[in-house]
Amino acid sequence: MKKSKRLFELCGDILFPRRCPFCDAVLGFSGPCAVCGPALACIRRPLRQPVPKQGHALEHLDAAYAPYFYEPPVRDAVLRLKFEKRTDLARPLALLQAEELKAAGCLGDVDVLVPVPSGRGERRSRGYDVPLMLARALGRELGLPVMQALCKIRETPRQMALSGGERRKNLKNAFSARPDALLEGKRILLVDDVLTTGSTLNECAKALRAAGAAECRGVCAAATR
Repeated sequence: MKKSKRLFELCGDILFPRRCPFCDAVLGFSGPCAVCGPALACIRRPLRQPVPKQGHALEHLDAAYAPYFYEPPVRDAVLRLKFEKRTDLARPLALLQAEELKAAGCLGDVDVLVPVPSGRGERRSRGYDVPLMLARALGRELGLPVMQALCKIRETPRQMALSGGERRKNLKNAFSARPDALLEGKRILLVDDVLTTGSTLNECAKALRAAGAAECRGVCAAATR
């Protein structure tokens, strides 16, 4: 049975060779990409040290984690996932997060993963929900359930061109817990793609705590310096 499975995997590698999730180079039977592997090591963040609250809007979170800085090659993968319909990149990004979270012992007693909700306009224009895809992939890697416990109750301009203060104002009270979400006493790990000022995670955590969550931490694939 194991031999048959291995043969099937080998045939798959021949017909559909593995590619580096960051630069798209064909890997074939080789290990990690020789270019992106060392580049990843250069932008790795010490996960045992959460993203500092000083300089970020994170007062409603117990901690926020990001295993990498938002620089190439992780930035390239995130942008392709978000804007080039490369939904296949959700799993390798989630795998990186899972490996680092487990190695650093940051999971604690998390009960459930909650994705940051996207607005209706964003989901409609993109055709898929990036934080939800990341949360589901991360949940599979960590063996944790995913709960869509939040909704965005008003549409907001995109954050990319806004300053830190504008981001916080833009998202103030933009999220709410779903009425049917059972959050009382839950220890939650919020999931998003990139942490910049922390405003998005912070507003989501505020809504979860208002609904009874006991603990709110956040994780993103990357954080800006």
